[in-house]
Amino acid sequence: LTKIDSLGNQNWVYYSTTNEDWSGALGGVVVNDADEIVFGTGKGTSYVSGGNEYTKWDWCVTKMDKNRKILWRTFFNPFSYISVEGATNLWKMIQLRDKSGYISVGKSTDTSGFVTYPGWVIKVSENGDSLWSRVYNFDTWKAEYWLRDVKEDKQGNLIMVGEINDNYIKNGRQYGWMIKADKYGCIVPGCHTVSTQEGAI
Repeated sequence: LTKIDSLGNQNWVYYSTTNEDWSGALGGVVVNDADEIVFGTGKGTSYVSGGNEYTKWDWCVTKMDKNRKILWRTFFNPFSYISVEGATNLWKMIQLRDKSGYISVGKSTDTSGFVTYPGWVIKVSENGDSLWSRVYNFDTWKAEYWLRDVKEDKQGNLIMVGEINDNYIKNGRQYGWMIKADKYGCIVPGCHTVSTQEGAI
């Protein structure tokens, strides 16, 4: 992370600790009214399977104070096994207008059965509480469902956009993708009363 002033001069730069593996802060950066910095990133953990070494990436939301001291990290693991950097990401983050927390969107990976790549949206509170996580996929389990951006409308609904990459058909195909969900991330109202995670069909 780096901070520059209005003239482009660098004020400071922050690096993660050298004894840990961290993915880039791909999840966008929010600076709130207290000058606290909130962003999404992934922590890597190495492990050996079948004689080969792999890295498991666990994604989290991180909050720092204005002096770059980490206040909290909240990890979100929508599925039990996520191992490929780039297969799971948080790409964009916003602070909600009512200050109830932060929304981040991206793509997840589910290897619990057939490997699927659903779109992913999470909510974390101002204090770092994990409030909910949703995943979305529709036409085919074979495609990759990316969510790249999110906005909040005047009613508090979430408008999310991205693309669907269907790489399993000849020559591949990419589609634009837009979802409208309520403030709980539900496409079907009331999903938050049943489970903290929704797989839309």
